[in-house]
Amino acid sequence: LFCMNSPSRLEDIKDGTSHVAAFNETTLRLYNGGSANCTWGYRGWVKTGTSLYGISPYGINQWTIPMAWASWAGANAGTSVAGRLANWGGAGSLHPGGCQSAFADGSVHFLSETTDLITLQMLGYIADGTTLQNF
Repeated sequence: LFCMNSPSRLEDIKDGTSHVAAFNETTLRLYNGGSANCTWGYRGWVKTGTSLYGISPYGINQWTIPMAWASWAGANAGTSVAGRLANWGGAGSLHPGGCQSAFADGSVHFLSETTDLITLQMLGYIADGTTLQNF
C-alpha cells in the first residue's frame, strides 16, 4: 500500500479496506540498527516500512537472531531479548503476544504473534483477491 512513490489510492484496495493492514507497530530496539533511527522501519533509508510477515519470514515479535544472521547482526545466533527485534523491517511490540496494526479503514487490531504466516502475508496485499474474515 505504501511504498516509495506509491501511486496507490483508496480505490486500488480491491480486497477491502477492512482487510488490509496499512501500518504496523514496531519497537525502537533492534539488533541491526540504532534506536534513534527506527522511524517507521527506516522509511527514509531503505524504504521498506514494516512487515507483519517479517524478514525471511518470521512474523511478529521476532526476538531471536537466526543462525544465518549472526555475522552481521552483532550478536550470537540464538540470542533472544524480548523487546529487541531481530530486524528493522519486522513488526513487533512490547505488548505480550503480538502487536497493533492499523488497517486501511482506520480500525486498529491486535494481531497475535502466533497468527499463521500466510495470513500475515495476505493482510499486506491490497488486491490479490483474498478477503480474510478472521485474523
